[in-house]
Amino acid sequence: MEIKNIITKHISYTAAADMQEICKPLFDNLNLNLFSMSRYYHNGSCAHLTTCQKALHHHIMKNNTFCGPLISAGIHLWNNYAPPEILNDFATYFGLHNGITLCNKNTEYLELFNLAAPASNSAVIDAYFNNLDLLEQYLLYFKDKASKLITQASKERLMAPKTDKQPLKRNDLYKTFSDSIKAKKIYLNTGTTEIILSQREYDVQGQL
Repeated sequence: MEIKNIITKHISYTAAADMQEICKPLFDNLNLNLFSMSRYYHNGSCAHLTTCQKALHHHIMKNNTFCGPLISAGIHLWNNYAPPEILNDFATYFGLHNGITLCNKNTEYLELFNLAAPASNSAVIDAYFNNLDLLEQYLLYFKDKASKLITQASKERLMAPKTDKQPLKRNDLYKTFSDSIKAKKIYLNTGTTEIILSQREYDVQGQL
């Protein structure tokens, strides 16, 4: 369905209050002001939920690019992939700064979680990367608490605006770097002592 014609009546807009309640533990403990979930399907449709419906409405009415399908699985700072004009709008009109995207891929869809904070909370960048286990735990909590909203949003998908922009290509740094730093022995710090394993022993224990 055409997004602009129905957005203010769509679950991606109307569920914001419920989303804010579900995200209260996250917002209170990390001082955030945005959390959103998007699922981009192969046919171009998108299931979307957000705590900031006004930012979503603004983004859609300006016919801005949906950047989600353009990034790879992993963790991405907004400043490293989102167009400057979008970042400027989010910051100027809605106070959304210090944004990060957690991106997961499966066979059915690309799943994104966006988090942002006030400009005064620049320290949240460190909090993101030093507490990834807590963020992953929160995502499990969110999927449980928001299961009905997610189901409804998945049934009422929107068609994301088409773009001629190409997906960001992942370079070969990981493989090149990984191949160049093969260690014969692996030193593991348990907190009380250091254990030395061969590469084979390390690979085997990782499968246990």
